[in-house]
Amino acid sequence: LFPRRPGPAPVLGPGTASGSEHIAEFMRAELLDPLDPDDRHWLIRSSVLDVMSGPLCDAALDTTGSLERLRSLERANLLILRLDDGMSYRYHPLLHDLLRDELDRRLPGEAAVIARRASAWCDQQGLIDRAVDYARVGGDLAALADVIARGFWHIHWAGRIHTMERWFPWFDRDGV
Repeated sequence: LFPRRPGPAPVLGPGTASGSEHIAEFMRAELLDPLDPDDRHWLIRSSVLDVMSGPLCDAALDTTGSLERLRSLERANLLILRLDDGMSYRYHPLLHDLLRDELDRRLPGEAAVIARRASAWCDQQGLIDRAVDYARVGGDLAALADVIARGFWHIHWAGRIHTMERWFPWFDRDGV
């Protein structure tokens, strides 16, 4: 779900994550550059989030009006896909990769801050899987362990052993 590991992002050329510098340059020129600077900044920062909703974006980005912004950007045909529930959105993978590259380049360390806020919000909403994933992206192993410990039995009794098995190697890899 979140392939990036915590810590500094590797130094990549523009568009490396999306597979082609030329595609990234094209998308930047056609999709990002024409945008209002506030919308561009919001998009770049929101790229930390996998599935976005207005309330999650408001909490994670420490802002307001995110649902209206998501709807507006969707109407502008910016490769933002509304999901079946009608209230959640996701970026097209190429746009997502471009935005994450931009975030890591322009605002180093900001992804971890946003992910920690997203984890806290998801945890409050009972979205344990998402809270765990965002805590991992946020790089705070203590918060990660806390979320896992509180959600462990819920996930266990739901029969989702494979989900838990995915979590535990993180602690071994990170020396905890």
